[in-house]
Amino acid sequence: MKWRKESPMRINRYLAKCGLASRRKAEDYIREGRVMVGGEVLRDLSYQVQAGDRILVDGKEVRIEEEVFFLYHKPRKVLVSHHDPFHSRLIYDDLPKMDSLFAVGRLDFDSEGLLFVTNRGGLAQTIAHPSYQMEKEYWVFLDRPLPAIDEAWTHFGLTFRGARYRPDRLEFLSKEEIDIRSYTLTDWPPKGSEDGHLVKIILHEGKKREVRRFFQALGYEVVRLIRVRLGPLDISELSAGQYRPARPEEIRALEERASMFRKGDN
Repeated sequence: MKWRKESPMRINRYLAKCGLASRRKAEDYIREGRVMVGGEVLRDLSYQVQAGDRILVDGKEVRIEEEVFFLYHKPRKVLVSHHDPFHSRLIYDDLPKMDSLFAVGRLDFDSEGLLFVTNRGGLAQTIAHPSYQMEKEYWVFLDRPLPAIDEAWTHFGLTFRGARYRPDRLEFLSKEEIDIRSYTLTDWPPKGSEDGHLVKIILHEGKKREVRRFFQALGYEVVRLIRVRLGPLDISELSAGQYRPARPEEIRALEERASMFRKGDN
């Protein structure tokens, strides 16, 4: 989908479609004097971008790119970042070379699994913001068997190092379910895993290292962590390091969910 240059577009919407920021944040850029049009600092929040306008933000020209949506299987020991001074492998080394791409939903260096990568900020918020109740499903291999699941931890949650953690569901993961889901996961389940080692956890929040810290609070170490699903998106068909374009029906499902929650806010 490309913007038709002959159609005027409000400046905040234009900057959002450039993948630069949300519309609200784009307005902050204008107030801060960071946006220029035709060589002059723009002050008018209602300015309509016209065909032929040259828009600069912080001295760099920005243009609307074709909207892209990718599902990417992040391997372990790969960093979710555009730059690393220690020269770690980055997820963007595996993806198309586009300046405005960004990953939705953090995964730490030692974790693996599904990331949604796009240059469209609005749809990204549908996945990232807790208010949209987008389920995130993780498969977890613990350092020792979990003898029984205490439902209280799921219903009431727990506090660890000043943060509150409350998963939506916590279940044992059977090898039969792993076979049925038939994901292309290398060495999963891990060798030597027994009943109780493998756990499935589903949540909709996005706190930093949330799954690891939840189990750490219960006295367990997460040996391996894989995110297999983000709402209607799953990791099937993707080996570690691979990506594919999101299908039209997947994008529609995300947009419908976003629309449903926006209506609920009105």
